[in-house]
Amino acid sequence: MDNEEQVPSQTAQALTIESSEAQEARDEDEYEAATSKRTETMIKHLQANFKVKE
Repeated sequence: MDNEEQVPSQTAQALTIESSEAQEARDEDEYEAATSKRTETMIKHLQANFKVKE
């Protein structure tokens, strides 16, 4: 009987871990996108303010 009670608990733990990993991946993607956008904006400002030698 005791073993049967542990199964839902273990399933809940696995889902929580999976959910937290998925959230971490989404946060990382959002961070990458925001960083990329800031970098693009910075490059545009630098190009507008300085002449680039080629």
